[in-house]
Amino acid sequence: DDDGNRMPQGERGEVCIRTIANFNGYWDNEKATSDAFTKDGFFRTGDIAIFWWDEETRRNSHLYSYEHGVPLPIPSGVVEPDSVEGRFYRERKVRLANSQAEQAALGLDTIPGTDQARSIVTVPMMAGERIFGALQLEDHERDNAFGPAEVRLLETITASMAVALLNAKSYEAERQRGKIREAGIALREAAELHRTLFKGAANPAVRVSRDGRYLEANDAALAF
Repeated sequence: DDDGNRMPQGERGEVCIRTIANFNGYWDNEKATSDAFTKDGFFRTGDIAIFWWDEETRRNSHLYSYEHGVPLPIPSGVVEPDSVEGRFYRERKVRLANSQAEQAALGLDTIPGTDQARSIVTVPMMAGERIFGALQLEDHERDNAFGPAEVRLLETITASMAVALLNAKSYEAERQRGKIREAGIALREAAELHRTLFKGAANPAVRVSRDGRYLEANDAALAF
C-alpha cells in the first residue's frame, strides 16, 4: 500500500521489487532513497505496464497496466512497423526518456485519459534472441528518475519475467491439450458403451461408425 505494507492476496497495490540486483539508494540523497524504497528494502516501481508481443501477428497486448494504483483498460492492438512501438520491438533496446522533452523527441504520445509521466523507461523482455514483450515504468513526480542502476535492475527482472511468462503459457497450452485428450477418451468410452447398449438394435437413434471414430445421428456426425 502507500505506506509500504504488504497487501492481502487479490488486493490492488503497487508492485515493489527486492532482488540481489537492487541498488542500495541514491548517493547523498536520503529523501530520494526514502521515496524509492519501502522500509524493508523493496524498490517501489511506481506506475508500471507489462506488454506481451506476438511477432507473427504483430499484436501488442497489455498484460498489466497501472497508473496511480488504478488499472488501465488498454486494449491490445496491431503495431505498425514504422511506428514508435514498431521501432522499439525491431531494435530491442532500452528506451529511456527522463523528461517530457525527451519523450517528445522520441515521439512518445500520452494515451488519452492518462497522465503524462515525467520519466519513462521501457525495457525489452528477451529470451535468447527473441523478444516477447516489454516492461515499462513511469515516474510522475520527477525528471531523471531512472539511471544506470535502475536500468540494470529492470533488465535483470525482465529476463526472469520472460522465462516465467513463457513457462506459464506452455503450462496453459499443455493443460488445454490435456483437456482435449480427456474429452477424446470420454467420447471413446461413451461410444463403446453406446455400442454395447444398442448391440442388435435395428435402427438406433444414435449409432457409432464402423471405425469407432464418429457418433452419427440424423445424418450428422461428431468426430472424436
